[in-house]
Formats: sequence, structure tokens, C-alpha cells
Amino acid sequence: MVLKNMKIQQLSGGERRVIETYLILKSDREIILLDEPFSHLAPIYVEQFKTLIHQDKKHKVILITDHLYEHITELSDTIYLIKNGCSTQIESLDQLKDYNYLSL
Repeated sequence: MVLKNMKIQQLSGGERRVIETYLILKSDREIILLDEPFSHLAPIYVEQFKTLIHQDKKHKVILITDHLYEHITELSDTIYLIKNGCSTQIESLDQLKDYNYLSL
């Protein structure tokens, strides 16, 4: 896909999301907050962003909120579940079942 010669109005919602997420990840900020970065993206872009996040987390703090726990558990050094206004550090997927986040 060649996006560099296109105007933003010509891009689909998913294409805009790719550009937005890429620009945020590649910014010079030391702390990055990504809210559901994998939503509405083609699987190939999800994998590419996971690779970028793995690289960038070596020199940035990257906070990700997402319901797609498979991607998050793969990427994260530390995981917290926020439920009923409280946060709990998650050490294993079994804890997510215990908190009724995942079905048994």
C-alpha cells in the first residue's frame, strides 16, 4: 500500500489509524500511551506494530490499554487489570479467569 502521495481524506479509517499509531510510536516522547492500538487494523499491521513496540520499549515507556489480551500478554513486561475502579497486577492468565475477565 502506497500512502505517501495520498491526502488524509482519501484514506480509510484503518489507514488513518495505521499512520496515527506509527507517528505516535515514532515520536521523540519518552512515554507513549496507546489506547486499543490494535483495534480496526489488518492483522499484518498488528504484527508490524507489535514488532515496533518490542523495539521501542527498550528506550521508552509504553502504556497500552486494550481488551485484546493475547497481544498485550505477548508484549508486556507488566500487566494490570483494572476492574471496579481498582487495579491488580496480573502474574498469569489464570488470574484473569479468577477475576472473571476470561471465561473458564
